[in-house]
Amino acid sequence: MLTKAYYLVKPILPWRLRMSLRQWRAERLRRAFAEVWPIDPRSATVSPRWPGWPAGKRFGLVLTHDVEGKKGFERVPRLVELTQKYGFRACFNFVPVGEYQVPPPNAGDARTCGF
Repeated sequence: MLTKAYYLVKPILPWRLRMSLRQWRAERLRRAFAEVWPIDPRSATVSPRWPGWPAGKRFGLVLTHDVEGKKGFERVPRLVELTQKYGFRACFNFVPVGEYQVPPPNAGDARTCGF
């Protein structure tokens, strides 16, 4: 319910207040999950049924970007370029409400995997 309220009033909140609220929430979450974040100790145990990563790799990486606001949307092409330059693939999550619209012809420029 608080999340819905936040996104309802977000367009009228000053940027500094939004950042303060997000930092406050992040700190509360950090404290609540301190025993399992950033790495859950249980993740060190491998299931005997798991065959492992392909080609003998030691780990996997999921790279995601949440695109919020016009400024963030304008930076997507450069971020795609950097991501590809270093041999990565990324998932771009576009926030569906706000200061920008994803134009249909350009929507495929970044690989999107949801909102």
